[in-house]
Amino acid sequence: KALAENVEYAEGHFKKIRDEVIKDQTTGINENDKKIIEEKYKNYVSSIEENKKVLYNPDKYKNVLLLGATGFLGVHILCELIKNTKADITVILRGKNNKDSVERLYRTINYYFGDINETELSRIRILTGEITKPYFGLSEEEYINLADTTDAVINSAANVHHYGDYSEFYGINTELVSKLVDFASIGRKKDIHHTSTVGIAAGYVEGRKDLIFTEDDFDVNQSIDNVYADTKFLGEKIIYEARKNGITANIYRMGNLTGRASDGHFQKNMGENGFYKIMRSMITMGIMPDVKEETIDFTYIDNAAEAVVRLAFSQGTENGTYHVQNTNNISIHTMAEYFSQMGLNIKLKEYGDYLKFIFDNHNNPEYADDVETILLHMHFEENVKLSRFKIICLKTQNVLKKCGFQWSSPTKERLEKLLKFS
Repeated sequence: KALAENVEYAEGHFKKIRDEVIKDQTTGINENDKKIIEEKYKNYVSSIEENKKVLYNPDKYKNVLLLGATGFLGVHILCELIKNTKADITVILRGKNNKDSVERLYRTINYYFGDINETELSRIRILTGEITKPYFGLSEEEYINLADTTDAVINSAANVHHYGDYSEFYGINTELVSKLVDFASIGRKKDIHHTSTVGIAAGYVEGRKDLIFTEDDFDVNQSIDNVYADTKFLGEKIIYEARKNGITANIYRMGNLTGRASDGHFQKNMGENGFYKIMRSMITMGIMPDVKEETIDFTYIDNAAEAVVRLAFSQGTENGTYHVQNTNNISIHTMAEYFSQMGLNIKLKEYGDYLKFIFDNHNNPEYADDVETILLHMHFEENVKLSRFKIICLKTQNVLKKCGFQWSSPTKERLEKLLKFS
């Protein structure tokens, strides 16, 4: 990562990259891709089961094992389970001892939600272990007892960074999924609810620049060169195989997780969040691209957790793959207008001019740090060689509506809450 953040290019090479990026980013869909997309979308829409019965049932599971409970998504799923289901929840956390594990969870809960009453806390059982180790780091007796009493596993554990040692990602994003399948295969019959990412729709597909990626898609011959997305892809592959062997397993591909819709509360380590970094740099520079297409995804974390729990606790959603992504997108143009209404000095530039400005100011002391952030996290140079994927969520939307769920819209007020929290 440090190397990637400090790469220096010769001016001639940088200008060549700039011109390639501008051409790539401002070129529309070619006719062949357009024809394939239109036909695929038509077939996809016709396959949506409008009349399929889906019923949310907060009593569906009595005992849930939640992995990743101290993560940004995991702790919100935990709160959702406590507030809106009747299940008892077991979590497995690292710690020197059980007291240390308990304190770690309580600190996380307190950071995001304040105090939770004793009655609610009494439904959480905390075990000390290490989920990437055999038996989840528990004793054999604890492991077997857990397998005999668990109805469902919700896996929100993941290494979500985009740089690092492959083995660290593989252990938790891929190997852990195999351990979950083994766990689901012994003792009481139990379902798996596995969180993944829409980011598996990435990389290069030979002969295709533009594609749509639906809930029905998985391996479309994409070559993924991102360590996070690649290991999540392999994790999904294990789930698909497990279904063939009789394991009931849902996949939830998460969108761009942001702060809560209710109050803007963001993750603890928000300074590491790529989307937040891009937004901050654009605001600091006071310049944004004038793009009117509504493509910016604010998948609010409280909405996302509610969607996962509603899908998991509903009858008629079994063995489904879902795109948990806010369908109420917003354009950069509208975001810039909201920022201006908040008193921020934002200028809009036509997209091609904006890209030229970014590349031409990479050595300008006034903008260099923010330009570096935007170039690093928007992956312009890499994207020239990659295919472009559009995520489709209509099937998920149809089911979520039947579950009684609705996404929050990215309003000026919600954007302001996010900025105030940051």
